[in-house]
Amino acid sequence: MATALPIIATEAELLKTLAAAPYQRGVVALEGGQRCVADLTPAADGVVHVVAQIAGEAEAAALLVRAYQADLAGDVVDWSALPLRYGPACSMWLLADHPAAPAHPGA
Repeated sequence: MATALPIIATEAELLKTLAAAPYQRGVVALEGGQRCVADLTPAADGVVHVVAQIAGEAEAAALLVRAYQADLAGDVVDWSALPLRYGPACSMWLLADHPAAPAHPGA
């Protein structure tokens, strides 16, 4: 029997979930557009472990939108003030101190 994944609705919940494993976790978009927090290092069988889902219209999702918009606009002030970075892969968000986080908007 499958266990239901936690649903993240707030910025605080999202940041806490990412910070629990800051150098392994990120937000990714699955097929169909569902965003989730996942361990980005695949397991031995190549499967990515999903930790939690992100509610579609909640505060946590709004943070992802702001990170995406600041990145695409090249707005260094807004981008540097946000705790998340959009990239390095399409539809991926990482904590600012993640080793793979972009060094500047649009990277």
